[in-house]
Amino acid sequence: MYPGGISDKQGNRYEELWSILHFLRVLRGDYQAITVEKLGKENDGFELHIEANDGKQQWLQSKINARGGNWTPNALKTAGVLGAFQARLRNPDCTCLFVSQDGTNLLREACNDARVAGQLKAFKANASEDRTLALETFAEILAGENDESIAFDHMTRCYFENASMAFLKGTLADLANFLFRSPAHAKDLAAGFLSESINRRLTTEDARNWATDVGVLGLCGR
Repeated sequence: MYPGGISDKQGNRYEELWSILHFLRVLRGDYQAITVEKLGKENDGFELHIEANDGKQQWLQSKINARGGNWTPNALKTAGVLGAFQARLRNPDCTCLFVSQDGTNLLREACNDARVAGQLKAFKANASEDRTLALETFAEILAGENDESIAFDHMTRCYFENASMAFLKGTLADLANFLFRSPAHAKDLAAGFLSESINRRLTTEDARNWATDVGVLGLCGR
């Protein structure tokens, strides 16, 4: 049983489904490896460390809902999300992804605009009040550095996505149906395997060995 009642159970389930989805993507070869709930103080705030096939790294954090129903920059700052992001983004090969059922519209759009603009000067020249607020929020978290150029670079490597539980379940079901002959059973086995593999780096080879050992592969395993 998860502590904290129904909302905590739903939140844990949301996180678990993201972990299973990315594990299956590693199995398919979309990524090189994942580490679930990577331990260590420097990794606080993240459920998954994802290694792309090109060597780049992505850190994923999921929260099923925002207390006020909307993830404003201040709400994400108060929840420690942006601070955790800034710590990882000091590595130029890292990106950070935040996913939730609730809206992250302001930061999602601001970070998208930063990527399109490409340069701080171009971004500021066309920035609305909301976009300026997003940049200022990122800059304020930089441990006193208050450097807009660093904040802007970090914004270009941040991704904020909205995904309902239903959408997540559907996406996972589609991939499981493609990979396995008994998708529901395979997903349960994957959940169990991941719970026993906390802080272990799982490569595509590891995932495929697991799938072979438990005998769940369908068409793709033949």
